[in-house]
Amino acid sequence: MATMPSRLFRIDQESPSSRQVIPKTAAYQMVPRDTLVKADPTNGAFTITLPPVVQCAGGIYVIKQLATTNAVTIVDKGDANFAVSVVLNTASEAVIFVCDGEQWYNIFNTSL
Repeated sequence: MATMPSRLFRIDQESPSSRQVIPKTAAYQMVPRDTLVKADPTNGAFTITLPPVVQCAGGIYVIKQLATTNAVTIVDKGDANFAVSVVLNTASEAVIFVCDGEQWYNIFNTSL
């Protein structure tokens, strides 16, 4: 009979497959477990770089802008078959990417 581990794990902190929501106010390099990045460019425009494409097969990633004062640019690491460059200019504008392990696909990009 299988036994339970003696320690309980917090999914949001210890499981490598867990997903997380990240608030950002400056340039940021996403990691594969970043499900949602809430970008607040109130203090200045910045860039968010998508995680390595080979580590994200089957992943869905959302970047949402929270302020209208400056732009947020989303780019890839340069490891995808086709370059990604999306600019969010408006509060509540968002972009959703899905990854197949070789390429990022922009499946949604509009003001919400």
